Amino acid sequence: MQWCGGASFKEVCDEAREIYEGTIIRAFRRLDELISQLIECAKIIGNQELRKKFEDSQKNLKRGIVFTASLYL
Repeated sequence: MQWCGGASFKEVCDEAREIYEGTIIRAFRRLDELISQLIECAKIIGNQELRKKFEDSQKNLKRGIVFTASLYL
């Protein structure tokens, strides 16, 4: 995924020409929720290596305008 590799939001949107920006943001946020749930699952089963991988993935995902609390100041 380009976003997790450091691409800008514009680069991601340019690559996904036919998809609205809001749809992309919603997908990223839902992916973040899924990763949070997977982190909890890894904790429950006691797999620290898997938990760490999910946490690293979440750190790469949660950045930039996609996860800004509000665009209105």
